[in-house]
Amino acid sequence: AADRPAPRIAIVDARPCRREFVFNFLRSEKQISEEFIALSIETLLEDYGRLDRCGHLSLIVCSIGGLSVADERFKHDFERLLAAFPEVPLVVLSDLDDAEEVRLALAAGARGFVPTLLDPQLMCAALRLVRAGGKFAPPELIDLWMQRRPDGHGIADDPPAGEPDVASLCGDLTPRQTDVLHLLLQGFP
Repeated sequence: AADRPAPRIAIVDARPCRREFVFNFLRSEKQISEEFIALSIETLLEDYGRLDRCGHLSLIVCSIGGLSVADERFKHDFERLLAAFPEVPLVVLSDLDDAEEVRLALAAGARGFVPTLLDPQLMCAALRLVRAGGKFAPPELIDLWMQRRPDGHGIADDPPAGEPDVASLCGDLTPRQTDVLHLLLQGFP
């Protein structure tokens, strides 16, 4: 409908201060046109009906700080978000830059994994890519995960039986998305 409110990007985080920092940074960036809302997962889940009338969600950014994707609290909250918003892509924003974290997040259903050590402009570009239907994970972390170390130890080990590997999770990028990703890595906005 022509009178439908503009889409919004939800920033969810259990920690109010961190949530507001991410919210204020993204809101100040001119690269993303949607409005932003910042709230806890519980508030998002409880107020979904009201939020839907105020503007549909185009993306949910789950800011988890130093919490591991393998943590049961994250798994529980993430499953609840996926169930409540099956059509909305979710991105994990994490202080951890471990390749196994990337694999676990993508295997859990995230469309993107953005470590906070990433350049802010690249973070915005990654969010735009995911919002547009793509997937994002820092290629250097994917490369690390896919490498096989000669001693057989480390993050390059095979994923547990029944779980997809990162290559298969990220392998469905279109040729155009791959080109855009390469340009982003070279520093182009």
